[in-house]
Amino acid sequence: MESKSKINIAILCSICKFATYPLYRLLSNRLFNPVVIAIHTKQLPRRDKKLSPIDINYADLLRLIDKDRVRIINEKKQLYQIEQELAASKPDIGVLLCFPYRVKKNIISIPNKGFINLHPSLLPANRGPDPIFWTLYYGDRETGVTVHKVTEELDEGPIILQQKVNIPVGTSYLELEDLCARIGADLLEAAIANIDTLIPMEQNEELATYNPFPKSENLVVSPDWTAERAFRFLRGIEGVWLPSISGVFGSIPVLKALEYTQEPMGEEIRSEDSTVLVRFRDGAVRIIPANQ
Repeated sequence: MESKSKINIAILCSICKFATYPLYRLLSNRLFNPVVIAIHTKQLPRRDKKLSPIDINYADLLRLIDKDRVRIINEKKQLYQIEQELAASKPDIGVLLCFPYRVKKNIISIPNKGFINLHPSLLPANRGPDPIFWTLYYGDRETGVTVHKVTEELDEGPIILQQKVNIPVGTSYLELEDLCARIGADLLEAAIANIDTLIPMEQNEELATYNPFPKSENLVVSPDWTAERAFRFLRGIEGVWLPSISGVFGSIPVLKALEYTQEPMGEEIRSEDSTVLVRFRDGAVRIIPANQ
């Protein structure tokens, strides 16, 4: 029986939590042969530094990487060097994982099958650099993971594979990132292995949304929100950012959101012990203020 030849892949990535587990899976897969690995980082992490919610550290990656094929880049101008190495190695397909630079056509066109990207949202919704934050910000009950072809426009390429992800109330940013990374690794492996038979689908621009990197004003919760949306967001970004609730009573920094109710509340704020019950459009959220 004739063995199947390996697929030569090029990987351009960052050392971030969403990218690490899919990267680990690609490097572990015996069907794939990484011919170029370009990692964007200003400083290499300690060998024991945990890189992923799924308990992978930098040493785990080092055991899988051919060090002669790894390039560390921290400036956009270094893409010229990567372009030369891609042209010399002739990969079958290229993969982007949280890569911070827009890749131009001269690089996209080098691999025989082009480049694909892994994105933690149901494209065309939530294009942009931090879709998990915005999923929590809007209190979405569902998101997803998408593998799509890379074009010169950010997150706009045709969709190859996509899977929905339900978001239980109270899910944290790290939990959602973990779940999307696991699903994304499966989708990415399937997309690469079946790239010749999968038919990409153009994105519907009428449904497209884009969000930039979060700013400080995006950490402020309005009392005009529903109680469920406020709770989902406050609980979601807990431990990653410090949000606050605004209103006629001033601003309350929130350390922790404990629970929410959708029963109408007659009072703006009601204090009990160290907690505060904050009224929203259709109910209330009980919080522990950060200044307690």
